[in-house]
Amino acid sequence: MTPKSEKTKIDYETRIQNVIHYIETHYSENVSTETLAEIALFSTYHFHRVFKKVTGETIGDFIKRVRLEQAAHILLYQTHLSVVDIALQCGFSSSATFARNFKDYFSINATDFRVEHQQKEHIKFRHPFLKHYNPDDYNGHGQIWDMIESPDGKIYFANSHNGILEYDGTNWKNKPIPRAGTIRSFAIDRNGRIYVGGAGEIGYLEETNKDTHYISLVQELPEAERRFNDVWQILAVSDGVYFRTYKAIFRLFNNAFTVLKTDTFFSRAVSLGDTIFMLQKNVGLVRLSLDEITLTAVGEKFLSRGIIIYFLLPYDEHRLLVFSKEHGNFLCDEKDYSPFPTEADLFLSDHPIYKATVLGKGLIALGTSEGGLVIIDRQGKIKYQLNKSNSLEDNTIRSLYMDTKEVLWIGLNNGITKVEMSNPVYNYAESSGFEGTVNSITRHEGKLYLASSLGVFRESPDYKGSQTLFKKIPEIKAQPLCMLSMGESLLIGTNSYIYQLNEGKVSVIESEVNNFNLAASFNFPESIYVATGNGVYYMDCVGGKCT
Repeated sequence: MTPKSEKTKIDYETRIQNVIHYIETHYSENVSTETLAEIALFSTYHFHRVFKKVTGETIGDFIKRVRLEQAAHILLYQTHLSVVDIALQCGFSSSATFARNFKDYFSINATDFRVEHQQKEHIKFRHPFLKHYNPDDYNGHGQIWDMIESPDGKIYFANSHNGILEYDGTNWKNKPIPRAGTIRSFAIDRNGRIYVGGAGEIGYLEETNKDTHYISLVQELPEAERRFNDVWQILAVSDGVYFRTYKAIFRLFNNAFTVLKTDTFFSRAVSLGDTIFMLQKNVGLVRLSLDEITLTAVGEKFLSRGIIIYFLLPYDEHRLLVFSKEHGNFLCDEKDYSPFPTEADLFLSDHPIYKATVLGKGLIALGTSEGGLVIIDRQGKIKYQLNKSNSLEDNTIRSLYMDTKEVLWIGLNNGITKVEMSNPVYNYAESSGFEGTVNSITRHEGKLYLASSLGVFRESPDYKGSQTLFKKIPEIKAQPLCMLSMGESLLIGTNSYIYQLNEGKVSVIESEVNNFNLAASFNFPESIYVATGNGVYYMDCVGGKCT
């Protein structure tokens, strides 16, 4: 490309970015092609061609996508608005046009989209079984920067100021690294050797006499390269072990180092098989091979369309999953890309990814620096959300690692959390609104009820707005022991009375004994048996009301 053509290309892209900004702030209006062409300083005919060349979309498709994505956001977070109101607010000429386009784009109609999302709000209140280790438990610093499993099943943790932590499932050991107080990264090669990177330090772990020792490799570097900052990432592939700092990459192959430097900034790197892809500031998505860096064809497309990628991870053997801050997520190979919208996109727009990893069973864990962790499946659907409000000690995710036992280890700013991903049983967090020890659980008229040592809690119909899943029924003062749904009534047995909930109103059925259990009669459906401390008695429920 000649300097003149490069200058023209940059000028065209700048003009189209002005158009995109206008569309994103005026999508609710009747945006004409003529107006957009004037903003871009093109003729209408030339504008169509340049816009498609720069963005990969026609102007009509781009406007429609912006309107639909904004409509989806309003559907989820302005639940008082009807679908018709949202359609007109987002610039569609009619609700019918909106409905057709929404279903074509999201593969679901707008009403079901809203309902499905509200149902998924339950996800933020549940989590797999987990255990937290405080710094006092392992006698180390709170910050954990990376983790890795050795061939014999030990887990190593990269710790701030304290070097390396070793955990064998029972005991913790602290292994200080003399030259580097803070360890940042690990990698394991095909022979099982674990490499270590830290502040001004690179090396590996070696087993001797049933103990693990650290061997430094700094002196193997060219003398002029032995002073460097943090090694943030290590990748072990067939053509060497790559140690990445922000300004240099050290490649170890056949016991010798080569050094690759940059005037910009080396960022996140991943490997697909033996191929390494990396983000480089002001360059884009590049391929790293031996000691050469090459801008990928897809990286060039991202740059030409103003898409800045800030995070990437492997999706499958041939594709990457990449994230941008302003243009969404994409699946890509070396040549091209396609959009990959997820249910976590709104969350990630406020909480950018800091660490991520691919888990087993088709799951992907996305950790943030302020919002905790969200786990999605390969279709982009949210499976779990873990944060300080429901399970974690803090919301800063420093590192993520899945071991061979399907345990997800989360390195936090203040400790380590172990998550049993293979356990089919989940916890509901107390942040969901209930308190105490749960004695009974039942579903009545479509809602879930919990009877605990501190009262009866009902699934809140507006939990999405209230941020709690359950609300306490204040009229029930005694300690509940059991519940039974009977037609239109919910019966609640307590240590003093039987309460009846009917049409939202609570009444008391006199009983001066403990009511341990309630059961409907098989032969007489309107009769209920009550197990008490003084034996069994029964009562009648006629027309949905009990006496």
